[in-house]
Order: sequence, then structure tokens, then C-alpha cells
Amino acid sequence: MPSIFKNKTISFIIVSYKTKHYLEDCIKAIISSTTGEYDIILVENNSGENLDSLKDLSTDRIHIVYSDKNAGFGSGVNIGATIATGDWLCIINPDTKIQGDIHKLSTIGKNTGIIGLALVDNNTKIQDYQYGNFPTPQSIITNTAKKTWQTPTKQIISTDWVSGGSLCIETALFRELGGFDEQFFMYYEDIDLCYRAKQAGYQAYWTQQITVWHQEGGSESNIRKTKERYYTSQRKYIAKWYSDYWNLLLMPIHLGLLRVKLK
Repeated sequence: MPSIFKNKTISFIIVSYKTKHYLEDCIKAIISSTTGEYDIILVENNSGENLDSLKDLSTDRIHIVYSDKNAGFGSGVNIGATIATGDWLCIINPDTKIQGDIHKLSTIGKNTGIIGLALVDNNTKIQDYQYGNFPTPQSIITNTAKKTWQTPTKQIISTDWVSGGSLCIETALFRELGGFDEQFFMYYEDIDLCYRAKQAGYQAYWTQQITVWHQEGGSESNIRKTKERYYTSQRKYIAKWYSDYWNLLLMPIHLGLLRVKLK
């Protein structure tokens, strides 16, 4: 089966905020595993770290952009995408290491616009929250919006959304959609992007053909801040695609969850 990336160039985009200590391993994994044409775009999201020394790993392939503000993960990716020259963007977290040649990824399915690569832990266990159905007010309130926790048996799954931790998207499609919606500082920007891609007639797939090791939680250590950002983004998503009136119910639920989970 031919590769979906045959004769295609890939621009890897990595947004870093105080994660320089992960980046060397992340970049080396890309360099050692990728055989086709690619470049790597590092976006330093105004955390004050100097990443210039990382260019020594591959002077002709690594491009570094220093943002003058931190407007969130999606904003950082959007900045990187403005200078991307690849046919596809591969957005990966800094605390990851790709484990395989992405140029050998076989053709996925019809109308493929977005591909999620499987995120795994040290024991090669599939990590949670990587794909699923689009959330609705009802599925959130009844706590049925999560994906199943069992390790998938299929190599390729057609799904509504995939995680932004290892998300590949055609560059032309990303630009057609206007990139990530920057009202989402962190979380739900990936689900929102997949929702808009689906509206435009494109399908998202999740695949285990290529796995990506991920230091889960490596770039966000404050549990309370993480939960608050997640719930805030969830309410923004519901307000955008349904109605802000639903948040009259979601707000007290979120406040209650914060009190219970963080005691």
C-alpha cells in the first residue's frame, strides 16, 4: 500500500514553553527516523528560553521562531505554520519522541485531512484522551464524552477528533480553516479544528502505524491550572458550537469537580 506522504514534504511544528530540556531528544528522534523531505519549526512561546543552540542538530532543517507573546498552544502553532513550506504539518509536543518513519505511513482512507499518531508511554501502552466523538453538552454533563480506555485492536480508526499532541494535517487544509482558533489557550483547540475540518468534508483518522512516545503531563505540572484551563476551554467549545446557556449548567459542575478532584 503506498504511503500517504510519498513525495510529500513535512513541516514538524513544536511549540515550546519552558520545555527546552525535552527538545534535543524530540528533535533527534525526528532526525534519526525520518527519511523523506522535512523541516522542523520550533516556536519559543515567550517563556524566555534561548533555543539557538538546537540549530546545531541540523542547521539546514531547523527554524526557530521567538514569539513576542504567549497566547497559548494554538497560537504558537499558527505562528509556526506561517513559515511552513511542507505539504503536511506534523504538530507534536516537545515532550515526545517519534518512533518510526512517518514517510512510510500507508494511505489511510477517503478524504483524509487529519491524522493522529498513537501516543504511548514507557511500557508502549496507549495513552488516554487521544481520539473520540465530538463532545456535546449532554455527553459532557452525563460524563460519556470520554473515549474507551481499552487499548484499540485496530491499527487505523476513523474518528471525530484526534489529539493535538501528535496531529498531522495537510498544510493547505490548515490554512483553509484559518488554523487553530486562538480563543482556546490550551485544550479543545484540536477538537475544534477537527470539527471544522469535518464540516469542510474531511475525515480524521487515528493510527498505530507510527507511535510517539510521550512524557504525559511533562509540559504542564500544575494540576489545578491544568484542570481550570481544560474546563474553561470546554465551556468555550460548547458556547461556540451549541449555546452559552449550557454553561449555566457546566459552570457549577466544573467548580464541583475542581473541589472534589483537587482536595
